[in-house]
Amino acid sequence: MQYRMPCYGTGGAMVGAFNRQKQYFALYINPEAVDPHRATLKKLGLDCGKCCIRFRKPADLPLAVAEKLIKGAAKLAKAK
Repeated sequence: MQYRMPCYGTGGAMVGAFNRQKQYFALYINPEAVDPHRATLKKLGLDCGKCCIRFRKPADLPLAVAEKLIKGAAKLAKAK
């Protein structure tokens, strides 16, 4: 737990986190891992901030996309 939400990391670096807000769920990922997928996320109708992806229901975030984001963030974390 960091920032009062479940966080996942590798080698001491945070890879991702998630949280439930009042109106949406949020997946927090390293912005460098999100940037290559912004067009895809926008086509899926997902709202993206600098490092978070907001969605209303868990089913709104396709697992394949989430997997790519998390693997990309883990790769970046291991490189640092």
